[in-house]
Amino acid sequence: MHFSSLTKGQFEVQYAPWFQWTSSPELFPEIFDALESRECPAVALSLMKLTACLERALGDVFLLVGKECPFLLRDLLASAELAQVFGQSVMHVLTVFMGSPCGLNLRNVLWHGFASPQEVPPKYCSMLVLLTAGLGQLLEAHLKQTERTVARRPLLTLVDSEDWTVFPGKYRVSPE
Repeated sequence: MHFSSLTKGQFEVQYAPWFQWTSSPELFPEIFDALESRECPAVALSLMKLTACLERALGDVFLLVGKECPFLLRDLLASAELAQVFGQSVMHVLTVFMGSPCGLNLRNVLWHGFASPQEVPPKYCSMLVLLTAGLGQLLEAHLKQTERTVARRPLLTLVDSEDWTVFPGKYRVSPE
C-alpha cells in the first residue's frame, strides 16, 4: 500500500520502526504532513531535512564497518562499507536520488538553491521516505546477522556565532 493512501496514524504505525535508525524519527510525521498539504515550500523543506538526516544516519552506519566517515556525500554513497550493509544496487538507487551530478542530485540541488520549491515534485520526497524505510529494514537484518549496533556520533552545537571569527574551533558536544 502506498503511504499516500494511509492516515497519519497508519503511516506512523506501519513505518515508524523503520525510521528509528535515522536518530530523527520525529521528522517523518512532519514530512507526512508536508506531503499531505502539497504546499511546495513545505515539501522542499522536508526533502532538505530528509537528505540531511539521511546523510548523518548513513555516516553512522558507515562506522559499523569503516574507520573514518568520508567527508563528501558522494564518497560516502560510493563506499564499499555502505554497499556491504545495504547492497550495491540499493546504494546505486540512493546515489541517483541524492548524490550524483549524473542523477537527480536532490541534496545539492536543494541545499545550494538550484531549484525553487515549485520545481521539486512531492514524488521525490515520497520516494526518499520509502527508501529510508527500506534502508531501515535492510539495516535491521544486517544488525541481527552481525549482532552489532549502530553507534551514534555526538552532535555538535555551535555556542555563539559572534565567536566564530575570533575562536573558530569553539563548539561543544551535545549530550544524547
